[in-house]
Amino acid sequence: MPASWSLRYAFFSVFATYVFVTPAHAETLAPPEVVPAAPATVMTPMAGSGAQGGIDAVWSTLAPEGGAHWEAAAGPQEGMDMLSAVRQTVEGHPSVRNAVSNLQRSEEYIGVARAAYYPQIKGGLSSELSNRDIGRFENKRVQKLSVSASQMLYDFGKVRSNVDQAQAGQAVARARLLATVDQMGREAAQSFIEVQRYEALTRIADEQIRGVAAIARLAKERRALGASTLSDEVQAQSREDAARATSVQMVSQWERWRANLRNLLGQQQTPEVEGEVPLGFSGACQVGEPNWQAIPSVMLALAEQREAEAALDGAAAQTLPTISLEGSASRALNVSNSDSRNDATVGLNFSMPFYQGGGLQAQKRAASHGLQAAQAANANAMRTVTQGLLDAREQALGYELRAPILAQRTQSSRQTRDLYRQQYLDLGTRTLLDLLNAEQEFHQSKVEVVNNMYDLYRLQLDCLFYTGQVRSVFGLDGSTIAGVEIQP
Repeated sequence: MPASWSLRYAFFSVFATYVFVTPAHAETLAPPEVVPAAPATVMTPMAGSGAQGGIDAVWSTLAPEGGAHWEAAAGPQEGMDMLSAVRQTVEGHPSVRNAVSNLQRSEEYIGVARAAYYPQIKGGLSSELSNRDIGRFENKRVQKLSVSASQMLYDFGKVRSNVDQAQAGQAVARARLLATVDQMGREAAQSFIEVQRYEALTRIADEQIRGVAAIARLAKERRALGASTLSDEVQAQSREDAARATSVQMVSQWERWRANLRNLLGQQQTPEVEGEVPLGFSGACQVGEPNWQAIPSVMLALAEQREAEAALDGAAAQTLPTISLEGSASRALNVSNSDSRNDATVGLNFSMPFYQGGGLQAQKRAASHGLQAAQAANANAMRTVTQGLLDAREQALGYELRAPILAQRTQSSRQTRDLYRQQYLDLGTRTLLDLLNAEQEFHQSKVEVVNNMYDLYRLQLDCLFYTGQVRSVFGLDGSTIAGVEIQP
């Protein structure tokens, strides 16, 4: 038999062994269907649905096992869905408790301001020493026990403006609490989404390693038989190394976001993330005019504006008179004459500042500038919310339109890859480079499907944040944190 026929017979024997003798066991991609603006089960891009036999059996035999290097690292942990992760973060995060304490403190300041409406009573003990007899006491040293009381009758709005300012301060603290709750809920949900994203991308990277490794092994077999060059083997090995580097990068990002979620939860170990996104994600960006009264940043700006208005009223009231009723009583302790031991007075007091070095006028100007700053902050908050919502809305629309196109591209690239494999083995009309490119294109299409899906989730979360719907979607409205109810 000629040498060329012997070589062809050897190739036929090798490929016949791969196709007909190897047990059929291969995984094929079931591309995830991403329905725009609808809640979807968080999917792992690779589903084990493979057809038995055929070209996939050859690649399944050639490809090494992979993926255990990151799955084993997770360990057996209890599963947690996004709702639970957000609630646990909000309930236990120090920044939320800090905001709660500030709110409670601001509530006490209201009581401090209102106390000026009530009588002010004080007393004390005094000792007076003189070089001559003190008054009628016929004694150079007198010790007195005294008590005094005053009741504000009318102050032209001084106390009222202080109360208004304290109440506005409480509204500021409450708005900051809601803003903190929304921010921490957003961060927890973002971390949850990213953990799921990189878990899916890590699986795709491991699938790519197995696919490219199969081609590299085939190139090595062909070169051993003299049917391929060293450059083919080296190029295949280079692609395999690149796939492994990508896998390491995906695992690193996966661990990074797991650590971030673990820190937000305040746990030593990261729970396994699972489940769907909340129903409120669907249509989150399809809103018209937002409810400004529900957006914490706008609520904060409005509360600061009311606080500045109250400060301006208070500064104006400081230049006006105050009318109060005052009385006092005292008793000398070291005087023997009982008729001259006791003193008592009562009177109407009228006081008004005439000159304070320009301090009152400066206070009025400062309060006026503070009001202007608060008004500008309110306009800026509304503009920031509008811009953020518009950006998220337009991007989300683009991702929704891309989803079915990317899913179709994944299916087409998979068919192309399988055809190239068949043509390479049976007909020899495809080169090894064609196989490598088709394999890479197939897995890249899966990566784009996954990124598109989770980018859409991120944008929907941004829409919830900018419209003040984070608390309602995650069931935080009405919950109690450190004794404070989170009100809508």
